[in-house]
Amino acid sequence: MIMIVTAWNNGLRKESGAGYGVKLTAADRDRFLSKEWSYIHLFLPNRADAVVVNVSKASFWSKHCRELILKDIGLWFQSIDCAHWPKGKPPKFVLTHLGLNQFSLLASFLLVSSRKRSLKRSKDTGWGLLGNDVKNKYRHCATSARGSLSKTLKLTRTW
Repeated sequence: MIMIVTAWNNGLRKESGAGYGVKLTAADRDRFLSKEWSYIHLFLPNRADAVVVNVSKASFWSKHCRELILKDIGLWFQSIDCAHWPKGKPPKFVLTHLGLNQFSLLASFLLVSSRKRSLKRSKDTGWGLLGNDVKNKYRHCATSARGSLSKTLKLTRTW
């Protein structure tokens, strides 16, 4: 099962990757994760092995805080040039439930690309208000992620 998740940062934007994560909807969290789990295994495109993300925190199960937080996520964001985004416009990612407590995170370059095309066609002011540097960063973020997609899909097929 696939979920769309949103990039999250605690506002500090540390080079170490600390303070970054992805935010799930409450419905997706409740449907695909279990309060009985202490952690999940998360496969990132830039790593061969899974990282372990703590989900036993009370805050993760609260009404407002539904973030999977780990410095490795922040480091991956940095590696695909997605660690900085315009205020209120974080990038989206695809989180795939592989089974039990195993998940895979991918850049949602298809969503980014299709959104930019539709906004361009409709002359929506959403992208028009953003400078070219932001457009190029999102384009770079999407392009950088493409190479990671096939690697991760190969990884998930082995399950």
